[in-house]
Amino acid sequence: MLLAAAAAVAAAAALAVAAAAAAAVVAAAAAAVTFHRFSRVIHTRLLPLLLLLLYYYTTTTTTQRRQ
Repeated sequence: MLLAAAAAVAAAAALAVAAAAAAAVVAAAAAAVTFHRFSRVIHTRLLPLLLLLLYYYTTTTTTQRRQ
């Protein structure tokens, strides 16, 4: 009886560990997908805006220095 209870507890613990590992894999996959989407947003939307702001800043500061 005690041995069966110990086996049941061990099986439940193994199941909990397997569920935690599966949850970690799913979370890692979701994070990778989210990062990939965010990376696409950075490259397609934010990077051109940052380059435009850098161009504007360099041209205005250069113009101010020349005067």
